[in-house]
Amino acid sequence: MKKYRRTHHHKNGKRKIRSLVPFKTIEAAIDGDETAIRDIVEHYGSYILRLAGKESYTSDGKSFLIIDKVKTDILKIALIESIPKFNSLH
Repeated sequence: MKKYRRTHHHKNGKRKIRSLVPFKTIEAAIDGDETAIRDIVEHYGSYILRLAGKESYTSDGKSFLIIDKVKTDILKIALIESIPKFNSLH
């Protein structure tokens, strides 16, 4: 599977290269292919975790992330439900 990449610029001026979901995977997901849908959810997994997370701190000031499982599930379901809306790609 060919990896497509896009450069993303951060506010701090650093560039980060992110891979894109291949078009064939998107087409397969639109057609209901469970593996393709799983690949898309996995692709956005770290983003979903960041959205569902809440930063907290230990007593000595170290930060850590608390992941809200319900929010994670809601975001995954919303992503999966949005895939058929890309039907205009066909």
